[in-house]
Amino acid sequence: MGKRYTEVEFEEIYYQTYKKLYRIAYRYVYNASKTEDILQNVYLKLLNCNKEFENENHRLYWLIRVTINESLDELRRMKRANLVYDDDLVNNSADSSQTVSQFQVDLVRELIGRLKPKEKNIMILYYDNEMNQDEIAETLGISKATVKRYLTKGKEKIKAMMEEIVDE
Repeated sequence: MGKRYTEVEFEEIYYQTYKKLYRIAYRYVYNASKTEDILQNVYLKLLNCNKEFENENHRLYWLIRVTINESLDELRRMKRANLVYDDDLVNNSADSSQTVSQFQVDLVRELIGRLKPKEKNIMILYYDNEMNQDEIAETLGISKATVKRYLTKGKEKIKAMMEEIVDE
């Protein structure tokens, strides 16, 4: 039988993991309200799960995996409803005072969003959540060599996409 959390324990887990999980989910759906819905589902799954976690890292990796799965499910629902546009980006378009470096960061984030799901997952975990290759491998249940391969492929694709943009 899994762990049942007290209100205090759950709040502690929530405050320790919320920002990290929010960043992950938002990078998939690029919509604040949908991200909140995803996280609500993730935390409900934690409350209802019957899993006994070995330690805090194991629980965090589980939460990340559930967040990714919930985000992918939401993307599928959005595609079915033909809502694959980003209300937040349209409403908060960059103003002329935006710095070049922020523009570059935003561009790379957009390009990461265009990668295949496995490459995208790994790039987000590596760059946004500053997880090392071993942590990513454990979280996603794949080998470190596979993580390294997807990181390399993702970087190469982003570089190629940026070169296309520059050449235009």
